[in-house]
Parts: sequence; C-alpha cells; structure tokens
Amino acid sequence: DIPRNRAQVKNLMHREKKQDGCPLTDGNLAEQILKLTTMAQTGKGKFIRDLNLKFTGASVSPSVILYTEDQLEDLKSCCTTGRIWMGIDKTYNLGELLLTAIVYKNLAVYRKGTADHPVFVGPILLHGTSTVDVFHHFLASVAIALNTKFQDMVIGSDDEKALTQAIQQAFPSCQAALCTRHLITNT
Repeated sequence: DIPRNRAQVKNLMHREKKQDGCPLTDGNLAEQILKLTTMAQTGKGKFIRDLNLKFTGASVSPSVILYTEDQLEDLKSCCTTGRIWMGIDKTYNLGELLLTAIVYKNLAVYRKGTADHPVFVGPILLHGTSTVDVFHHFLASVAIALNTKFQDMVIGSDDEKALTQAIQQAFPSCQAALCTRHLITNT
C-alpha cells in the first residue's frame, strides 16, 4: 500500500497525523524518537529499518533509515545493471531533522504521455546531522540490504563532501557522478 502520487502521500500523512499525531512534528525531539521507536516495535512503522542515536556531549543526533522490501527490490533491479543511475540528495528540512532520499527511474513503469520511466523514491534517511558517519551508516545499510555486486552501478549526487565520501566508502566499486544542476544552483 505505497502511495503513488503527491495527493495520496498528503492524504495518508493527514490521516495518520489525525489518528496518532505525526512523530516528526509532535512534541520535542525526545518524544519524536520515542514515538518512532514505539512504531517500529509495534509494527506500525513498517518502513522503519534502523533507528540510530549518536551522542556528542550534551546533544543527541538521531538517524532513521526507512524503506520497504519492494523499494529495495525495485532499486536492485533498476540500478545494478548500469543502465539507470541511482541519485542521492539531501533535500528537505523537517523541523529538527533533515531528509536524504535515494531516487531512481523505475524501468518497469512507463509514463503514458511521454513513454519515459518515472522517478521513484527508494530508501530514505531522516537525520539530525550531515556527517560522513551518518551518511555512511545509511548507505552501508542499503548496500548490505541490496546484497549484490555494484561494479555496474552509477551513483549521482551533489558535491556535498560528507555525502560523496560516504558514497565512496559504502560503494567503492561504483562509478560516482556529480549532478550539474546541483553544482550550478549550489554555487
């Protein structure tokens, strides 16, 4: 039951927030982490694959890895052939957390009007900081879950240093590419 468009995502988020409150916006960070933990333990958080807390002095930085088995299978079938790039981008700021998504074109689906393959969202990382360690934990978890050889993979990202280093560490045999649109808009 994965939402297929923006309206379905919005409606789903509204219904879930109305029922249980949104774990990413209700309460302080500690309450949000507790709610995510409870969701994972009770099976309500089917997307939650990993919840990690990093303590630095008096502060805590959470990271949550989210994906379904279907997303992983699609990603594996589309991106390990070398025909389709896997893109990784830190895109959204959700209050105290950031969102980094893996995206890819799904070869099993065509747009009716253009006959092009639509972009699908794969695994997602919600995180408090953007360090090499946080990105590496996410990408290494995805690499292990994909359980395949990566020599034919091409991974695109912007030029964020922590992210590019983590890509090189987690997928050392992949070809890395930088997104020119991001390079132009980020300068």
